[in-house]
Amino acid sequence: MVYVMIKSIMSTKLATLTPDDTINTALNLMDAHNYKELPVIDGKNKLLGVVTYSNILEVVKFNGNAKVINFIEGVPIIHETDSKQYVLSLMIDSGLMGLPIVDKNEVLVGFVSDYDLLNHYKEGLKQYALTEANLKKVPSVKENATLSEAKNLLTFNKRDRLPVINKKGEFVGTILFIDILRRIHKSDSSKSKKNIISEKSNVLNTPIIDMIRRGVKITYDSNLYDTAETMLKNQLLGLIIVNSSNEPVGAVDRCSILKLLREINTDSEIKIEIVGQVHDKAISEIKRLIKTQLKLLPSFESSIKGIKVFVKRVHDDKNLGKVDVRLTIVREGKNDLLIQKTDYDIILTLMECIDKANTLLKNKVRK
Repeated sequence: MVYVMIKSIMSTKLATLTPDDTINTALNLMDAHNYKELPVIDGKNKLLGVVTYSNILEVVKFNGNAKVINFIEGVPIIHETDSKQYVLSLMIDSGLMGLPIVDKNEVLVGFVSDYDLLNHYKEGLKQYALTEANLKKVPSVKENATLSEAKNLLTFNKRDRLPVINKKGEFVGTILFIDILRRIHKSDSSKSKKNIISEKSNVLNTPIIDMIRRGVKITYDSNLYDTAETMLKNQLLGLIIVNSSNEPVGAVDRCSILKLLREINTDSEIKIEIVGQVHDKAISEIKRLIKTQLKLLPSFESSIKGIKVFVKRVHDDKNLGKVDVRLTIVREGKNDLLIQKTDYDIILTLMECIDKANTLLKNKVRK
């Protein structure tokens, strides 16, 4: 098993905010660095949370001088010694495109984005076709449509981008939800309150023609490596997929590729043995949880021989319907780490065992 700490790929060139900074400051900093999240720190560089681009533009109401403190979101705590596999999984599950990294004193020391992870893992994608990722169906919008029409389509279909087509149905470019929000916000913030409603209506009725991002696309027969390279080169979160007639047929995004990478990544391969009274359908989910949620720290990595999960149905009068789950981390030349829990659901009970194991491992390192 190869354990790679996240600090080996995180960025240490940080752009940060304080609670007293304004939203305009946050937006300008994000635009300057092409960031979609920024960490917020206190006077001692301790992490308070993050602010996200989309949340600001969706929530802020015509007041760029609002304080950052009102927009801070909590984030999972990631330490620089956590594994890249753990962070990959956490990013996917959290829905964030960037996560701050702290040291043992909870001081901000780095930041990792989905861009960083995709760039790190991309070499492993060469043998995979684009179709092996979770592709999404997206409606098209005509190039003479208004911002209102595009915004409604994006909102109704819960998408962040739409392919734009000409009269022949051919792909000409992409319209992004974030660009529409940015245009609305720019208009709102420049007007007095009494003119906001009419000005917003005027903006939404303007054509999208000058907001179309032209040309960047991927063909249906591409592989995932080329797809990832195109995203990284153009700093895009996703791409529209076209067929041989240059007609849009779907979309793929970074998150979909990262989800596939979580499944195919073999860096953390370790023998996992599942025995006892467990249904075959639950085995794959148990293995996935162990691979993605159990934080095997570097100081224990070299001694780990495998992980064993034992499941037993409890049939006595007091515990009717419960399951006994024992999670054992088997270590060569060391004492095994055994966690045992009893409850009604195998998966939930296993998660309790994993949480307890993570706490014990963290405490051992701190000692």
